[in-house]
Amino acid sequence: MRAVKRYRIEKDSMDLSCPRGGYYGAQTQRAADNFPISGFRFPREFLYTLGLIKYAAAKVNRDLDVCLRKAGAIQKASSR
Repeated sequence: MRAVKRYRIEKDSMDLSCPRGGYYGAQTQRAADNFPISGFRFPREFLYTLGLIKYAAAKVNRDLDVCLRKAGAIQKASSR
């Protein structure tokens, strides 16, 4: 039986392992690894509002035919 990988490789200036289901890339993972400052979490209202902003920006990009594939993925991720 084949083992399922729980991580994916993200690339920027270097390769880095990120959780397979994470909605972030190498820079965010590197920051989390290097700067575990506190257990502070943003309130749900803030995260919801940030999602609305990302959704609206992706919609505008999609309407302007800019990066259609990415815009659809961002809209899907930010509407959860």
